[in-house]
Formats: sequence, C-alpha cells, structure tokens
Amino acid sequence: MCGDLGISERVQNEAKAVAEFMVDEFLLDHPCTVRSTAIKFGMSKSKVHRLIHEVLLFVCPDLYDDVVVLLQLNAHYRADRMHEARRRA
Repeated sequence: MCGDLGISERVQNEAKAVAEFMVDEFLLDHPCTVRSTAIKFGMSKSKVHRLIHEVLLFVCPDLYDDVVVLLQLNAHYRADRMHEARRRA
C-alpha cells in the first residue's frame, strides 16, 4: 500500500506516523467527518487536517488520495444540507 518513505530518518517520530495512520484509517473505515475523527482521537480539527495534508501526502500518497476524496464528499454533503436548509427557510 505505501512504499518506502524516502524522507530523511524515514519519519521523524514513529509514534506520530502511527497516530496519523490511525486517524486516516479511521476516516476511511468509518466514513465520518473530520470533527468526529478529531473527537475520537482527542485532537483539534485543524490538527487532523494538518496530519492529512502536510504529513500523509508524503508518507502514503495512495491513502492521502482516498482520504481527500472522502473529505470532498463530506464537503459536498454539507453544501447540500446548507442549500436545503436555506430553501426551507
């Protein structure tokens, strides 16, 4: 699934890499929002976004692509709900 990292010292902190994969695997295994993922792992939404867009992109691009598709789908659903709420108001 993920190839050799090619990053100096592979990853600066292995525990951090494991946490990042947990977040991303959780997002994919349980199609949920960034908010619910942040709550599950006790971190902020901005931290989840940072892990996805700044670290996962370089650690495992294939997994990154899957997570980004899910985030775009969540944004689409949110926009649809907002549009529907405005239409009802």
